[in-house]
Amino acid sequence: MICIFDFKKLSTLSLTTRCTSDVNQIENTVNMFFEMIIPVPFITVIGMFLAFSKDGYMAFIIFIINPLIRLMNQIGYVIIAVLGAIFVIQGRLSIGIIQGFSFHLLNL
Repeated sequence: MICIFDFKKLSTLSLTTRCTSDVNQIENTVNMFFEMIIPVPFITVIGMFLAFSKDGYMAFIIFIINPLIRLMNQIGYVIIAVLGAIFVIQGRLSIGIIQGFSFHLLNL
């Protein structure tokens, strides 16, 4: 991250190089994202067409199992989020209990 103090310490050439490398890194990340994400729907449709052309029953099983796997994946995400919230609340409660006990011990 470049701050205002870097303009005074570093030369113009150095700042230009840093900004250029940052822009190149962002550009490469966006390109890789699009290269991986854009073909996925086409690959899925073509794969299902080829599966149905080979064996209709097995392709139907794939067609039915796919949403079930996605549902289980979403349930897993919800469980992980809920467990994370529970651990945060548990930590806050235990800190409060420890502080409460120490407060009562000091007043004795």
